[in-house]
Amino acid sequence: MRVLLANNYHYLRGGSERVYFELAGLLREKGHDTGFFSVSDPQCETNPYQDFFVSPISFDTGQGWKVKLRTAGRMLYSKEAVHKLQALLGRESFDVLHAHNIYHRVNPVIFKVARKRGMPTAMTMHDYKLGCSVYNFFRNGEICTECLEKGRHRVFRNRCTKGSTSLSAFHWMEASLHHWLGIYRKNVDAFICPSRFSARMHVRAGLPEQNVHYLPNFVHVDHFQPKETPGEYFVYAGRLAAEKGTETLLQAIRSAEVPLKFAGTGPLLESLKKKAQRFDMKQVDFLGHLDSAGMDALLKNARALILPSEWFENAPMSILEAFATGVPVIGADIGGIPEMVLPGKTGQLHASGDAESLAEALVELWRNPDAAFAMGRNARRMAEEVFSPGVHYQGLRRIYQHIGVAA
Repeated sequence: MRVLLANNYHYLRGGSERVYFELAGLLREKGHDTGFFSVSDPQCETNPYQDFFVSPISFDTGQGWKVKLRTAGRMLYSKEAVHKLQALLGRESFDVLHAHNIYHRVNPVIFKVARKRGMPTAMTMHDYKLGCSVYNFFRNGEICTECLEKGRHRVFRNRCTKGSTSLSAFHWMEASLHHWLGIYRKNVDAFICPSRFSARMHVRAGLPEQNVHYLPNFVHVDHFQPKETPGEYFVYAGRLAAEKGTETLLQAIRSAEVPLKFAGTGPLLESLKKKAQRFDMKQVDFLGHLDSAGMDALLKNARALILPSEWFENAPMSILEAFATGVPVIGADIGGIPEMVLPGKTGQLHASGDAESLAEALVELWRNPDAAFAMGRNARRMAEEVFSPGVHYQGLRRIYQHIGVAA
């Protein structure tokens, strides 16, 4: 089987790229060939398909209006993507096109190209772009599902895109055009959702239920050494932003008086630092961005990973990596998190946005190190049994076969 994988970035940039590259490796490990279709960038990993990659899009706000119009037109429908993919498929044949994040840059028009050639198509849903133009159902510090309930025009009416009327109008036009053309609905055979919550939300967004499939992400558990002690601190790893619940977390840490290490950067970094200093929270450390080796070392001595999200998290890879290390997770009861964090077994849940509830969970695991360690062992077993590469591969094969691929 030959699989053509498409993604906006052909270098490790975030969780979706990790899934993209890990899937390519898994397919090759199982004896299949993989090709790539992406956007040219100096950071791209060298590969034999890079001559067919589309040119990058500049989002420079200082551009003239004519350039901005051309950029907007390309983001709606990229002729370059059509021509480049046609050229690639004219040189080589593939059994299935499997896309990841392809909005704006690669462009969803690639599904129409594949459809015309009779090639089955699949798409992994890393976010909620097809139901929310700004990807995350989060506005003004709280959950917002108005586009699902009242129509796509709400992105314009509410100025959801960076508070900009023009950018929000573009996203309204984009969503309306792609819906009218049926770019996704008519041309994607399988929408692969890493959480059941994501699957339900995409059905609500109008995708055909029979084409929506649940398939959890996977982690190579054997690449992680399980920790050997209960751990001496809590860890938050990720973007420091409002939707991630980091302000609620800092408030809970102040109440619980337990040690916390922040690993990551983001728009709230300086604000969080100032609050920690104001309240003399010496038990809080800000470590900045850590590479994979740094994160591995940090988790090895963690009591638990904290995921206090206030938006609909899908299926965070950070949970799987914590589980593989034998670290339990304290997570918010929102989105796909409760599907992974089982209270009393692989961690604890708290009410999203509720600092008091989070503080109680922190104190419970801090006062009961043996229980926390046992939860970490359970989490490791869950990673081995539920989120293994083998389980993922068998599920993917079934989906591919369902859409007509001789997998």
